[in-house]
Amino acid sequence: MKRTAVALVALLALAGCAPVQDAATPRTVEPVVTAAAVDADGFLHASAYVDGVVESGGTCRFTFWADWGGASRLTSKATAVDGRTECGEVEEHIQPLRAGEYELIVTYESSAAAGTSEPFAVSIPEH
Repeated sequence: MKRTAVALVALLALAGCAPVQDAATPRTVEPVVTAAAVDADGFLHASAYVDGVVESGGTCRFTFWADWGGASRLTSKATAVDGRTECGEVEEHIQPLRAGEYELIVTYESSAAAGTSEPFAVSIPEH
């Protein structure tokens, strides 16, 4: 009986030491901005893909942070294309945006994965 009690105490102590992988925790991935620029017609275009996962249905958020503190956010649904996760292209007219320097940050979220891109510099011209 005493051996069983000691073994049970040791098992309970060791159970608390083992790292546990939460199945609900998304895997960390990295969105990669492939382009972001303003075209001749005054539309801001941006595109990205997600490195580290191949799936459809996740959400890509393109957030343009202005140097003066404002932001604009565009969203797209990800699609698995040719072995990688594509965010596709988003666009908006620059009319509601102030001219200046912006940083584009793309975030990706799905039930299986999540991540944030490195900043990507974008200039909005006077209009």
